[in-house]
Amino acid sequence: MTAGSKNSAAPAVPPDSDASYDEWLAAEVDDAIHDPRPSIPNDEVKRYFAAKREVLKKRIKGD
Repeated sequence: MTAGSKNSAAPAVPPDSDASYDEWLAAEVDDAIHDPRPSIPNDEVKRYFAAKREVLKKRIKGD
C-alpha cells in the first residue's frame, strides 16, 4: 500500500465504520496496483534497510 492515498476520495486514515473501511481499503489497494512508479527489487530494499539499521544501532550505542 501507499503511504497516504493519492485518491482524494479516500481518507489517509481508515474510517471507523466497517463499510467505510472496506471502501477505503479497496481504494488503497487500487492505488497501489495502479501506481506508475517502478517496483524496487527486494534485494535493494533489504540492503537499504540493513544499512539504516546499522546507522541506528551505532547511534544508539553512541558511536
